[in-house]
Amino acid sequence: MKSSDYWRQRAIAEKKKQLEASADYEAAMQVRLRRLEHEFEKEALVYLQRYANENNVGLKQAASVLGSINTTKWSMTLEEFERKAKAGGYDKELNAEYYKSRIYRLQQLHDQMVEFSKKYGMAEQLKMQKGLAKQYQNSYYLHAYDKYRATGQLDIKLNHFNEQQLENIVYSPWKGSDFSKRIWKEYTEILPDELTDTMLRATLFGYSPSKVVSMMRDRFKKVSDRDLHRLVTTEMGHAAEEATAQFYKDSDIEQYQYLATLESHTCDQCTHLDERIFNVKDKKEGINYPLIHPYCRCTTVPYDKDLPDVETRWSRDPKTGKGRYVYRNALDYSEWKKLSNVKILNLSLPTPKLTWDEEAAIHKYNSFESYGLNADLRAGNTLSPAEEKLKHDLDTALDKIPYYSEDEPLSRSLYFESRDDIMVDYVNKALTQGYIQEPSYTSSSAGMVYNPEDDLRVVILKSHSGHDIRKFNDVEGEVLFKRNTRFDVLRLNIIDGKPYIEVVEHEEND
Repeated sequence: MKSSDYWRQRAIAEKKKQLEASADYEAAMQVRLRRLEHEFEKEALVYLQRYANENNVGLKQAASVLGSINTTKWSMTLEEFERKAKAGGYDKELNAEYYKSRIYRLQQLHDQMVEFSKKYGMAEQLKMQKGLAKQYQNSYYLHAYDKYRATGQLDIKLNHFNEQQLENIVYSPWKGSDFSKRIWKEYTEILPDELTDTMLRATLFGYSPSKVVSMMRDRFKKVSDRDLHRLVTTEMGHAAEEATAQFYKDSDIEQYQYLATLESHTCDQCTHLDERIFNVKDKKEGINYPLIHPYCRCTTVPYDKDLPDVETRWSRDPKTGKGRYVYRNALDYSEWKKLSNVKILNLSLPTPKLTWDEEAAIHKYNSFESYGLNADLRAGNTLSPAEEKLKHDLDTALDKIPYYSEDEPLSRSLYFESRDDIMVDYVNKALTQGYIQEPSYTSSSAGMVYNPEDDLRVVILKSHSGHDIRKFNDVEGEVLFKRNTRFDVLRLNIIDGKPYIEVVEHEEND
Protein backbone atom coordinates (compact mmCIF):
# COMPACT_ATOMS: atom_id res chain seq x y z
CA MET A 1 0.00 0.00 0.00
CA LYS A 2 1.29 3.45 -0.86
CA SER A 3 2.45 5.33 2.23
CA SER A 4 0.24 8.35 1.48
CA ASP A 5 -2.85 6.12 1.16
CA TYR A 6 -2.02 4.35 4.42
CA TRP A 7 -1.70 7.54 6.45
CA ARG A 8 -4.82 9.05 4.89
CA GLN A 9 -6.85 5.95 5.75
CA ARG A 10 -5.54 5.93 9.30
CA ALA A 11 -6.19 9.67 9.77
CA ILE A 12 -9.80 9.33 8.61
CA ALA A 13 -10.37 6.28 10.82
CA GLU A 14 -8.94 8.01 13.88
CA LYS A 15 -10.90 11.20 13.24
CA LYS A 16 -14.04 9.07 13.16
CA LYS A 17 -13.08 7.54 16.52
CA GLN A 18 -12.52 10.99 17.99
CA LEU A 19 -15.90 12.24 16.73
CA GLU A 20 -17.62 9.13 18.12
CA ALA A 21 -15.91 9.66 21.49
CA SER A 22 -17.09 13.29 21.47
CA ALA A 23 -20.65 12.18 20.70
CA ASP A 24 -20.53 9.61 23.53
CA TYR A 25 -19.27 12.24 25.98
CA GLU A 26 -21.97 14.69 24.92
CA ALA A 27 -24.72 12.06 25.27
CA ALA A 28 -23.61 11.37 28.85
CA MET A 29 -23.38 15.11 29.53
CA GLN A 30 -26.97 15.59 28.34
CA VAL A 31 -28.11 13.11 31.01
CA ARG A 32 -26.28 15.15 33.65
CA LEU A 33 -27.76 18.37 32.25
CA ARG A 34 -31.28 17.02 32.66
CA ARG A 35 -30.64 16.75 36.39
CA LEU A 36 -29.65 20.41 36.48
CA GLU A 37 -32.75 21.25 34.44
CA HIS A 38 -34.90 19.53 37.09
CA GLU A 39 -33.25 21.67 39.79
CA PHE A 40 -34.08 24.83 37.84
CA GLU A 41 -37.67 23.77 37.23
CA LYS A 42 -38.33 22.98 40.89
CA GLU A 43 -37.18 26.46 41.95
CA ALA A 44 -39.11 28.10 39.11
CA LEU A 45 -42.33 26.34 40.12
CA VAL A 46 -41.97 27.58 43.70
CA TYR A 47 -41.76 31.12 42.30
CA LEU A 48 -44.70 30.59 39.92
CA GLN A 49 -46.98 29.05 42.55
CA ARG A 50 -46.42 32.03 44.81
CA TYR A 51 -47.94 34.38 42.23
CA ALA A 52 -50.27 31.90 40.50
CA ASN A 53 -53.52 33.67 41.38
CA GLU A 54 -52.42 37.22 40.69
CA ASN A 55 -53.20 38.95 37.42
CA ASN A 56 -52.08 42.47 36.59
CA VAL A 57 -53.59 43.82 33.38
CA GLY A 58 -51.40 46.94 33.37
CA LEU A 59 -48.22 44.91 33.57
CA LYS A 60 -49.37 42.70 30.69
CA GLN A 61 -49.94 45.82 28.60
CA ALA A 62 -46.47 47.09 29.48
CA ALA A 63 -45.04 43.72 28.44
CA SER A 64 -45.95 44.46 24.84
CA VAL A 65 -42.62 46.32 24.49
CA LEU A 66 -40.77 43.01 24.96
CA GLY A 67 -41.47 42.14 21.34
CA SER A 68 -38.75 44.56 20.23
CA ILE A 69 -36.17 43.40 22.81
CA ASN A 70 -33.92 40.62 21.49
CA THR A 71 -31.44 40.21 24.34
CA THR A 72 -31.09 36.87 26.16
CA LYS A 73 -29.20 38.11 29.24
CA TRP A 74 -31.92 38.75 31.79
CA SER A 75 -30.42 41.89 33.35
CA MET A 76 -30.08 43.51 29.91
CA THR A 77 -33.66 42.54 29.01
CA LEU A 78 -34.89 44.02 32.31
CA GLU A 79 -32.99 47.26 31.78
CA GLU A 80 -34.27 47.65 28.21
CA PHE A 81 -37.83 46.74 29.23
CA GLU A 82 -37.94 49.33 32.01
CA ARG A 83 -36.53 52.02 29.73
CA LYS A 84 -39.12 51.35 27.01
CA ALA A 85 -41.99 50.86 29.47
CA LYS A 86 -41.28 54.24 31.07
CA ALA A 87 -41.14 55.84 27.65
CA GLY A 88 -44.55 54.27 26.96
CA GLY A 89 -46.10 55.79 30.08
CA TYR A 90 -46.06 52.74 32.37
CA ASP A 91 -44.29 54.41 35.32
CA LYS A 92 -47.11 53.53 37.71
CA GLU A 93 -46.87 49.81 36.94
CA LEU A 94 -43.08 49.80 37.36
CA ASN A 95 -43.28 51.59 40.72
CA ALA A 96 -45.95 49.25 42.11
CA GLU A 97 -45.04 46.81 44.88
CA TYR A 98 -46.54 44.07 42.70
CA TYR A 99 -43.81 44.58 40.10
CA LYS A 100 -40.93 45.28 42.47
CA SER A 101 -41.54 42.13 44.53
CA ARG A 102 -41.42 39.98 41.42
CA ILE A 103 -38.19 41.49 40.16
CA TYR A 104 -36.63 41.04 43.59
CA ARG A 105 -37.74 37.39 43.65
CA LEU A 106 -36.43 36.87 40.11
CA GLN A 107 -33.02 38.11 41.23
CA GLN A 108 -33.14 35.58 44.07
CA LEU A 109 -34.17 32.88 41.61
CA HIS A 110 -31.27 33.79 39.32
CA ASP A 111 -28.83 33.62 42.22
CA GLN A 112 -30.21 30.22 43.22
CA MET A 113 -29.76 28.96 39.67
CA VAL A 114 -26.14 30.15 39.74
CA GLU A 115 -25.53 28.18 42.95
CA PHE A 116 -27.04 25.02 41.44
CA SER A 117 -24.97 25.54 38.31
CA LYS A 118 -21.73 25.89 40.25
CA LYS A 119 -22.02 22.36 41.63
CA TYR A 120 -22.83 20.87 38.24
CA GLY A 121 -20.21 23.06 36.55
CA MET A 122 -17.49 21.83 38.91
CA ALA A 123 -18.45 18.22 38.27
CA GLU A 124 -18.48 18.79 34.51
CA GLN A 125 -15.06 20.44 34.64
CA LEU A 126 -13.65 17.30 36.25
CA LYS A 127 -15.47 15.05 33.80
CA MET A 128 -14.19 16.98 30.79
CA GLN A 129 -10.69 17.24 32.25
CA LYS A 130 -10.56 13.46 32.30
CA GLY A 131 -12.21 13.21 28.89
CA LEU A 132 -9.71 15.58 27.27
CA ALA A 133 -6.74 13.83 28.88
CA LYS A 134 -8.03 10.48 27.66
CA GLN A 135 -8.65 11.85 24.15
CA TYR A 136 -5.15 13.34 24.01
CA GLN A 137 -3.51 10.07 25.06
CA ASN A 138 -5.64 7.92 22.76
CA SER A 139 -4.86 10.12 19.74
CA TYR A 140 -1.14 10.24 20.47
CA TYR A 141 -0.75 6.50 21.03
CA LEU A 142 -2.90 5.55 18.04
CA HIS A 143 -0.61 7.64 15.83
CA ALA A 144 2.40 5.94 17.39
CA TYR A 145 0.80 2.54 16.73
CA ASP A 146 0.16 3.53 13.12
CA LYS A 147 3.84 4.39 12.79
CA TYR A 148 4.79 1.00 14.23
CA ARG A 149 2.55 -0.80 11.72
CA ALA A 150 4.05 1.21 8.88
CA THR A 151 7.70 0.68 9.88
CA GLY A 152 7.67 -2.50 11.95
CA GLN A 153 9.83 -0.82 14.60
CA LEU A 154 9.05 0.10 18.20
CA ASP A 155 9.70 3.79 18.85
CA ILE A 156 12.30 4.44 21.55
CA LYS A 157 11.26 8.13 21.60
CA LEU A 158 7.64 7.32 22.48
CA ASN A 159 6.37 9.83 25.04
CA HIS A 160 5.01 8.39 28.30
CA PHE A 161 2.93 11.13 29.90
CA ASN A 162 2.63 11.68 33.64
CA GLU A 163 -0.27 13.37 35.46
CA GLN A 164 1.40 16.78 35.63
CA GLN A 165 2.15 16.79 31.90
CA LEU A 166 -1.44 15.87 31.08
CA GLU A 167 -2.81 18.52 33.43
CA ASN A 168 -0.58 21.16 31.81
CA ILE A 169 -1.72 20.02 28.37
CA VAL A 170 -5.49 20.04 28.98
CA TYR A 171 -5.40 23.34 30.89
CA SER A 172 -3.18 25.08 28.34
CA PRO A 173 -5.08 28.21 27.18
CA TRP A 174 -6.16 28.52 23.56
CA LYS A 175 -8.58 30.93 21.92
CA GLY A 176 -8.14 33.21 24.94
CA SER A 177 -8.94 30.76 27.76
CA ASP A 178 -8.92 27.10 28.76
CA PHE A 179 -11.80 24.62 28.65
CA SER A 180 -12.60 24.97 32.37
CA LYS A 181 -13.32 28.71 32.07
CA ARG A 182 -15.54 28.09 29.06
CA ILE A 183 -17.53 25.41 30.90
CA TRP A 184 -17.78 27.60 33.99
CA LYS A 185 -19.17 30.48 31.92
CA GLU A 186 -21.74 28.26 30.18
CA TYR A 187 -23.00 26.81 33.46
CA THR A 188 -22.82 29.78 35.85
CA GLU A 189 -23.51 32.70 33.52
CA ILE A 190 -25.19 31.79 30.24
CA LEU A 191 -27.66 29.14 31.46
CA PRO A 192 -28.91 31.07 34.54
CA ASP A 193 -29.10 34.32 32.54
CA GLU A 194 -31.07 32.80 29.66
CA LEU A 195 -33.48 30.92 31.92
CA THR A 196 -34.11 33.93 34.16
CA ASP A 197 -34.70 35.95 31.00
CA THR A 198 -37.41 33.42 30.09
CA MET A 199 -38.91 33.75 33.58
CA LEU A 200 -38.91 37.55 33.32
CA ARG A 201 -40.78 37.52 30.01
CA ALA A 202 -43.24 34.91 31.29
CA THR A 203 -43.85 36.91 34.48
CA LEU A 204 -44.60 40.11 32.61
CA PHE A 205 -46.97 38.37 30.19
CA GLY A 206 -48.64 36.41 33.03
CA TYR A 207 -48.21 32.99 31.43
CA SER A 208 -49.39 29.78 33.13
CA PRO A 209 -46.86 27.61 35.00
CA SER A 210 -47.09 24.83 32.38
CA LYS A 211 -46.29 27.28 29.59
CA VAL A 212 -43.41 28.77 31.56
CA VAL A 213 -41.86 25.34 32.17
CA SER A 214 -42.22 24.55 28.47
CA MET A 215 -40.50 27.84 27.58
CA MET A 216 -37.70 27.11 30.04
CA ARG A 217 -37.13 23.66 28.56
CA ASP A 218 -36.99 25.10 25.05
CA ARG A 219 -34.45 27.72 26.12
CA PHE A 220 -32.41 25.15 28.06
CA LYS A 221 -32.31 22.86 25.02
CA LYS A 222 -31.31 25.75 22.79
CA VAL A 223 -28.30 26.59 24.98
CA SER A 224 -27.41 22.91 25.32
CA ASP A 225 -27.66 22.12 21.60
CA ARG A 226 -25.92 25.31 20.52
CA ASP A 227 -23.27 26.25 23.06
CA LEU A 228 -22.47 23.03 24.88
CA HIS A 229 -22.46 20.92 21.70
CA ARG A 230 -20.00 23.35 20.16
CA LEU A 231 -17.88 23.34 23.31
CA VAL A 232 -17.59 19.52 23.50
CA THR A 233 -16.94 19.03 19.78
CA THR A 234 -14.37 21.80 19.64
CA GLU A 235 -12.50 20.96 22.85
CA MET A 236 -12.24 17.25 22.04
CA GLY A 237 -11.09 18.04 18.51
CA HIS A 238 -8.48 20.45 19.84
CA ALA A 239 -7.10 17.80 22.23
CA ALA A 240 -6.84 15.26 19.41
CA GLU A 241 -5.06 17.65 17.04
CA GLU A 242 -2.64 18.82 19.74
CA ALA A 243 -1.76 15.17 20.35
CA THR A 244 -1.11 14.74 16.63
CA ALA A 245 1.22 17.76 16.65
CA GLN A 246 3.13 16.32 19.61
CA PHE A 247 3.44 13.01 17.78
CA TYR A 248 4.96 14.82 14.79
CA LYS A 249 7.56 16.47 17.01
CA ASP A 250 8.44 13.30 18.92
CA SER A 251 8.72 11.31 15.67
CA ASP A 252 10.86 13.93 13.88
CA ILE A 253 8.19 14.34 11.20
CA GLU A 254 9.05 17.58 9.45
CA GLN A 255 5.97 18.14 7.26
CA TYR A 256 2.26 17.47 7.38
CA GLN A 257 -0.54 17.59 4.82
CA TYR A 258 -3.84 19.28 5.67
CA LEU A 259 -6.87 17.02 5.22
CA ALA A 260 -10.16 18.88 4.83
CA THR A 261 -11.97 16.01 3.10
CA LEU A 262 -13.29 13.19 5.27
CA GLU A 263 -14.63 10.50 2.94
CA SER A 264 -16.72 12.50 0.45
CA HIS A 265 -17.36 15.66 2.48
CA THR A 266 -15.03 18.66 2.22
CA CYS A 267 -15.14 21.32 4.94
CA ASP A 268 -16.40 24.54 3.32
CA GLN A 269 -14.33 26.82 5.55
CA CYS A 270 -11.11 24.81 5.13
CA THR A 271 -11.35 23.85 1.45
CA HIS A 272 -8.54 26.32 0.59
CA LEU A 273 -6.20 24.30 2.83
CA ASP A 274 -7.14 20.83 1.59
CA GLU A 275 -4.05 18.72 0.71
CA ARG A 276 -1.66 21.64 1.17
CA ILE A 277 1.70 20.77 2.74
CA PHE A 278 3.19 22.71 5.68
CA ASN A 279 6.32 22.50 7.80
CA VAL A 280 5.69 21.26 11.34
CA LYS A 281 7.89 24.06 12.70
CA ASP A 282 5.58 26.60 11.00
CA LYS A 283 2.37 25.13 12.48
CA LYS A 284 -0.15 27.79 13.56
CA GLU A 285 -3.45 26.58 14.94
CA GLY A 286 -6.34 28.44 13.38
CA ILE A 287 -4.21 29.46 10.38
CA ASN A 288 -2.67 26.37 8.79
CA TYR A 289 -3.43 23.69 11.39
CA PRO A 290 -6.73 22.50 12.86
CA LEU A 291 -8.85 23.59 14.52
CA ILE A 292 -9.52 26.46 12.14
CA HIS A 293 -13.06 27.16 13.39
CA PRO A 294 -15.67 25.81 15.86
CA TYR A 295 -17.01 22.36 14.90
CA CYS A 296 -13.93 21.89 12.68
CA ARG A 297 -13.64 18.20 11.67
CA CYS A 298 -10.43 18.52 9.68
CA THR A 299 -7.17 16.78 10.49
CA THR A 300 -3.64 16.29 9.11
CA VAL A 301 -1.41 13.43 7.94
CA PRO A 302 2.38 13.03 8.00
CA TYR A 303 4.01 13.93 4.69
CA ASP A 304 7.28 12.61 3.31
CA LYS A 305 7.49 11.79 -0.38
CA ASP A 306 10.41 9.41 0.31
CA LEU A 307 8.51 7.18 2.77
CA PRO A 308 8.47 3.54 1.58
CA ASP A 309 5.24 1.73 0.84
CA VAL A 310 3.56 -0.03 3.76
CA GLU A 311 3.88 -3.81 3.49
CA THR A 312 0.69 -5.83 3.52
CA ARG A 313 -0.19 -9.46 2.90
CA TRP A 314 -3.34 -11.35 1.96
CA SER A 315 -4.92 -13.23 4.86
CA ARG A 316 -8.03 -15.39 5.19
CA ASP A 317 -10.03 -15.42 8.41
CA PRO A 318 -10.31 -19.10 9.47
CA LYS A 319 -13.71 -18.48 11.13
CA THR A 320 -15.49 -16.51 8.39
CA GLY A 321 -13.51 -17.68 5.37
CA LYS A 322 -13.28 -14.08 4.14
CA GLY A 323 -9.99 -12.71 2.87
CA ARG A 324 -8.47 -9.26 3.37
CA TYR A 325 -5.18 -7.41 3.35
CA VAL A 326 -3.44 -7.15 6.73
CA TYR A 327 -0.25 -5.40 7.80
CA ARG A 328 2.81 -7.60 8.04
CA ASN A 329 3.42 -6.42 11.61
CA ALA A 330 0.91 -8.62 13.38
CA LEU A 331 0.76 -7.13 16.90
CA ASP A 332 -2.69 -5.74 17.65
CA TYR A 333 -3.11 -2.43 19.49
CA SER A 334 -3.47 -3.93 22.98
CA GLU A 335 -0.37 -6.13 22.45
CA TRP A 336 1.59 -3.14 21.17
CA LYS A 337 0.55 -1.03 24.20
CA LYS A 338 1.69 -3.75 26.58
CA LEU A 339 5.03 -4.21 24.79
CA SER A 340 5.56 -0.43 24.66
CA ASN A 341 4.54 -0.02 28.33
CA VAL A 342 1.74 2.39 27.38
CA LYS A 343 -0.77 3.24 30.13
CA ILE A 344 -3.76 5.57 29.74
CA LEU A 345 -3.80 7.73 32.89
CA ASN A 346 -6.76 9.27 34.69
CA LEU A 347 -6.16 12.71 36.17
CA SER A 348 -6.74 12.91 39.92
CA LEU A 349 -9.22 15.29 41.54
CA PRO A 350 -8.15 18.81 42.57
CA THR A 351 -8.67 19.82 46.19
CA PRO A 352 -11.63 22.23 46.60
CA LYS A 353 -11.13 25.46 48.56
CA LEU A 354 -12.87 25.06 51.91
CA THR A 355 -12.85 27.21 55.03
CA TRP A 356 -11.03 25.88 58.08
CA ASP A 357 -14.34 24.91 59.73
CA GLU A 358 -15.58 23.17 56.57
CA GLU A 359 -12.42 21.12 56.14
CA ALA A 360 -12.47 20.27 59.85
CA ALA A 361 -16.06 19.05 59.44
CA ILE A 362 -15.01 16.67 56.65
CA HIS A 363 -12.21 15.25 58.80
CA LYS A 364 -14.54 14.95 61.81
CA TYR A 365 -17.06 13.10 59.68
CA ASN A 366 -14.31 10.70 58.63
CA SER A 367 -13.66 9.98 62.32
CA PHE A 368 -15.91 8.31 64.90
CA GLU A 369 -17.91 11.55 65.30
CA SER A 370 -19.97 10.62 62.25
CA TYR A 371 -21.42 7.60 64.06
CA GLY A 372 -22.97 9.68 66.82
CA LEU A 373 -24.26 12.36 64.43
CA ASN A 374 -25.86 9.85 62.05
CA ALA A 375 -27.34 7.83 64.93
CA ASP A 376 -29.04 10.94 66.35
CA LEU A 377 -30.27 11.98 62.89
CA ARG A 378 -31.78 8.53 62.27
CA ALA A 379 -33.45 8.48 65.70
CA GLY A 380 -34.80 12.03 65.34
CA ASN A 381 -33.00 13.11 68.52
CA THR A 382 -32.27 16.76 69.33
CA LEU A 383 -28.73 17.46 68.18
CA SER A 384 -26.18 18.88 70.59
CA PRO A 385 -24.65 22.31 69.77
CA ALA A 386 -21.48 20.52 68.58
CA GLU A 387 -23.51 18.23 66.32
CA GLU A 388 -25.51 21.17 64.91
CA LYS A 389 -22.25 22.93 64.03
CA LEU A 390 -20.84 19.78 62.47
CA LYS A 391 -24.01 19.34 60.39
CA HIS A 392 -23.93 22.99 59.26
CA ASP A 393 -20.23 22.98 58.35
CA LEU A 394 -20.53 19.62 56.63
CA ASP A 395 -23.45 20.83 54.50
CA THR A 396 -21.61 23.98 53.38
CA ALA A 397 -18.48 21.93 52.65
CA LEU A 398 -20.42 19.45 50.51
CA ASP A 399 -21.95 22.34 48.55
CA LYS A 400 -18.41 23.19 47.39
CA ILE A 401 -17.23 19.66 46.67
CA PRO A 402 -17.89 18.31 43.15
CA TYR A 403 -20.18 15.39 42.52
CA TYR A 404 -18.80 11.91 41.89
CA SER A 405 -18.69 11.72 38.10
CA GLU A 406 -17.35 8.26 37.30
CA ASP A 407 -19.40 5.41 35.87
CA GLU A 408 -18.16 2.79 38.34
CA PRO A 409 -20.81 1.73 40.90
CA LEU A 410 -20.45 2.66 44.57
CA SER A 411 -20.75 0.28 47.51
CA ARG A 412 -22.00 0.72 51.04
CA SER A 413 -21.11 -1.71 53.86
CA LEU A 414 -23.67 -2.14 56.65
CA TYR A 415 -23.34 -3.87 60.03
CA PHE A 416 -26.07 -5.02 62.41
CA GLU A 417 -24.00 -6.22 65.41
CA SER A 418 -25.10 -9.85 64.96
CA ARG A 419 -28.77 -8.78 65.16
CA ASP A 420 -30.17 -10.76 62.23
CA ASP A 421 -33.69 -9.61 63.11
CA ILE A 422 -32.71 -5.96 62.57
CA MET A 423 -31.06 -6.80 59.24
CA VAL A 424 -34.14 -8.73 58.09
CA ASP A 425 -36.37 -5.76 59.05
CA TYR A 426 -34.06 -3.42 57.09
CA VAL A 427 -34.19 -5.62 53.98
CA ASN A 428 -37.95 -6.16 54.21
CA LYS A 429 -38.62 -2.44 54.59
CA ALA A 430 -36.44 -1.63 51.58
CA LEU A 431 -38.16 -4.24 49.41
CA THR A 432 -41.68 -3.36 50.61
CA GLN A 433 -41.48 0.39 50.05
CA GLY A 434 -39.20 0.06 47.03
CA TYR A 435 -36.56 2.51 48.19
CA ILE A 436 -34.03 3.31 50.91
CA GLN A 437 -34.09 6.80 52.40
CA GLU A 438 -32.62 7.83 55.73
CA PRO A 439 -32.49 11.20 57.56
CA SER A 440 -28.74 10.68 58.06
CA TYR A 441 -25.83 11.18 55.67
CA THR A 442 -25.08 8.23 53.38
CA SER A 443 -21.46 7.11 53.08
CA SER A 444 -20.27 4.97 50.18
CA SER A 445 -16.98 3.82 48.67
CA ALA A 446 -15.67 4.14 45.11
CA GLY A 447 -13.31 1.59 43.61
CA MET A 448 -13.26 -0.58 46.72
CA VAL A 449 -15.36 -2.26 49.42
CA TYR A 450 -15.15 -0.57 52.81
CA ASN A 451 -15.05 -3.92 54.59
CA PRO A 452 -15.52 -7.31 52.90
CA GLU A 453 -16.72 -8.69 56.27
CA ASP A 454 -19.89 -6.54 56.25
CA ASP A 455 -23.30 -8.05 57.09
CA LEU A 456 -25.12 -6.50 54.13
CA ARG A 457 -23.91 -4.58 51.10
CA VAL A 458 -25.79 -1.88 49.21
CA VAL A 459 -24.52 -1.50 45.64
CA ILE A 460 -25.30 1.92 44.16
CA LEU A 461 -25.29 1.25 40.42
CA LYS A 462 -26.12 4.80 39.37
CA SER A 463 -26.03 8.11 41.22
CA HIS A 464 -25.79 11.84 40.56
CA SER A 465 -25.53 13.74 43.87
CA GLY A 466 -22.77 11.96 45.78
CA HIS A 467 -19.95 14.34 46.73
CA ASP A 468 -16.47 13.02 45.96
CA ILE A 469 -14.44 13.43 49.16
CA ARG A 470 -11.68 10.98 48.26
CA LYS A 471 -9.15 13.81 48.52
CA PHE A 472 -9.93 13.85 52.23
CA ASN A 473 -10.49 10.12 52.71
CA ASP A 474 -8.69 8.17 50.01
CA VAL A 475 -8.28 5.14 52.31
CA GLU A 476 -12.04 4.50 52.24
CA GLY A 477 -12.58 5.93 48.74
CA GLU A 478 -15.46 7.91 50.20
CA VAL A 479 -18.33 9.43 48.26
CA LEU A 480 -20.81 11.14 50.60
CA PHE A 481 -24.50 11.81 49.98
CA LYS A 482 -26.46 14.49 51.83
CA ARG A 483 -29.22 13.74 54.32
CA ASN A 484 -32.47 12.22 53.02
CA THR A 485 -31.03 11.07 49.70
CA ARG A 486 -33.38 8.48 48.22
CA PHE A 487 -32.20 5.29 46.49
CA ASP A 488 -34.69 3.20 44.51
CA VAL A 489 -34.34 -0.56 44.98
CA LEU A 490 -33.81 -2.66 41.85
CA ARG A 491 -33.26 -6.14 43.25
CA LEU A 492 -31.99 -8.26 46.12
CA ASN A 493 -29.26 -10.85 45.50
CA ILE A 494 -27.98 -13.42 47.99
CA ILE A 495 -24.34 -14.30 47.31
CA ASP A 496 -22.59 -16.80 49.58
CA GLY A 497 -25.25 -16.17 52.20
CA LYS A 498 -24.80 -12.37 52.19
CA PRO A 499 -27.60 -10.04 51.00
CA TYR A 500 -26.73 -7.50 48.29
CA ILE A 501 -29.29 -4.77 47.58
CA GLU A 502 -28.81 -3.10 44.18
CA VAL A 503 -30.12 0.47 44.01
CA VAL A 504 -30.04 3.60 41.85
CA GLU A 505 -30.36 7.14 43.11
CA HIS A 506 -33.88 8.45 42.64
CA GLU A 507 -34.51 10.65 39.58
CA GLU A 508 -37.31 13.21 39.51
CA ASN A 509 -39.78 12.57 36.67
CA ASP A 510 -40.32 15.20 33.98
